Amino acid sequence: MPYNVTSSSTNIEWYSQCGQKLIDAYAEGFNSNFSAEHQQFHLYVHHKFSATKNVKTRFSHAELYKIILEDNIECAFPNVDIDFRIFLTLMVTNCTAEH
Repeated sequence: MPYNVTSSSTNIEWYSQCGQKLIDAYAEGFNSNFSAEHQQFHLYVHHKFSATKNVKTRFSHAELYKIILEDNIECAFPNVDIDFRIFLTLMVTNCTAEH
């Protein structure tokens, strides 16, 4: 699902709830600032692309991680960086068994 930087506060709440589930699953990898940090990253991307008059509002997760790397902001958003590294390295499978 592409990430929409013009998403409403309802979507931000949904992302916060998903972030909390991630924190619960990987408690040792994240700190309690994850939700606020995610919102700050959302605003960073929104501001970056509205300031350049670039009309792009939907990004893949790989594109968002590329922004973190290219702008060298891993230190500013450490939880988001970890989040993307986990998400982008998980294997996606869809297996069915034949009887």
